[in-house]
Amino acid sequence: MATRPRSLLVIDGARVREMRDRAGLSLTAFARDLETDVSHLSRIERGTGQPGVALRNRIAARLGVSLDEITQPRQTVA
Repeated sequence: MATRPRSLLVIDGARVREMRDRAGLSLTAFARDLETDVSHLSRIERGTGQPGVALRNRIAARLGVSLDEITQPRQTVA
């Protein structure tokens, strides 16, 4: 069974939440705009979940920022 490669970047959920709050968007309204579940978006903001590539791009676009502004390098374990 083949596995999909994991992204080298992870969403910084705290930064996304801060930007969402600054934009005056509720979690529910933001999830609706992104066409995703409120629970999934909440996990992303808490750092316990990660979005797929398409959702990651929609988050950045909706916030009007580049991916660099909402991502950080994935921590690797040696």
